[in-house]
Amino acid sequence: MRIFQGQPTQKTIDIKVFTGSKGVTPKFEPLTQNGINELRISQTSGFSIFNIPPRCMKTLIDVYLPATPSTIQVRDLDLIMSNNGFKYQSIITLITEDGDIVLNGISAQNIILKTRDGNIRLNNTSVDSLSITAKDGNIGGITSLTNELSVSTVDGNVRLILGTQDANNAQINIDTDDGNVELLFRNPFSGIYDIMSRDGRIRINDNNNKLISENHVVGKINNGGNYLNITTEDGNIAVLFK
Repeated sequence: MRIFQGQPTQKTIDIKVFTGSKGVTPKFEPLTQNGINELRISQTSGFSIFNIPPRCMKTLIDVYLPATPSTIQVRDLDLIMSNNGFKYQSIITLITEDGDIVLNGISAQNIILKTRDGNIRLNNTSVDSLSITAKDGNIGGITSLTNELSVSTVDGNVRLILGTQDANNAQINIDTDDGNVELLFRNPFSGIYDIMSRDGRIRINDNNNKLISENHVVGKINNGGNYLNITTEDGNIAVLFK
């Protein structure tokens, strides 16, 4: 499923479905309940288009979001969201089960990503506030933020290249249960950091840190008001400040 930012004047979700099977007409019924948009797709004969062969049918779904808060939830599908040339002003929530989430060049105020048994990939994403929750999946990519980044994983690694060039009071919180964390800053970080791994190694490139314990390090770089907190249960942490 591909997701696009609709035009700023768009008020409703626009859905287009393309199939690769000749002679088979899909029937799709969009349904919105409690703010969550669900798309039900079936063949006109009544068989599901996602049945096993020979009933399977290759399908591409394009969703154009309105200029209002939107939630898209899918199962057994990947969500791929691409930039439409402008910053999205509303809250976007993407939820998958057994599927990946990929953001390509997105510029937005607030994005919430949730996945179970799927990976999350950020490609040159720029957001004010980004929240990520993943179970049994890895998180990676390049992103810039101006306000808040919250990442929580269970059985998944986090590897991010992060930019905070416009941030003066950014809050960055990363918490993993059983996964490693690698964080690389593209721009100088200015603020306080608190890094702890209960059963893993910590590696950072700031020699002015204070060792609280063998697995707990705190420190301050420059005089900014940004805050970085990283905690893991069973994982190693590597942070490279610029």
